[in-house]
Amino acid sequence: GQNMLYQANTQFDPLDTYSGDSLTLVKLDRRQMGAYLCIASNDVPPAVSKRITLNVNFAPVVKVPNQLLGAPLGTNVSLECHVEAFPNTINYWVKNREKCCWMGTISITIIVIAK
Repeated sequence: GQNMLYQANTQFDPLDTYSGDSLTLVKLDRRQMGAYLCIASNDVPPAVSKRITLNVNFAPVVKVPNQLLGAPLGTNVSLECHVEAFPNTINYWVKNREKCCWMGTISITIIVIAK
C-alpha cells in the first residue's frame, strides 16, 4: 500500500503510523485509497479499533494490451480492454458509431480492475 503523507511546513513526509485524534491526508490520490485502522489504547486493556475505508473517485484509465490484432478468416479473436476506475464504469464497445457487444465471430472482452 501507499504510505500516508504528513505535512510539516511545506515538506511532505511519508508515515506508516500517525498518533492523534484526526488524520488529514494531503494531496489525496487513488493510491491512498484503502482501509485505515484507528486504534485507541492506554494502560487499561483492551485496546479498541475501528476500520475506516477510504474510496477515492477517479476518472477511468484504459489500457489496451494489443492495439493491432490480426486473425485468419473464420477464426475467433478477443479484443481486450483493461479499465481502472472508481466508482466502477459502464463499459461498451463502438464500431462505426454504433454500440456493439458481438460482431460475427469476434468475441469482445472487457476486464474491469476496481482499485
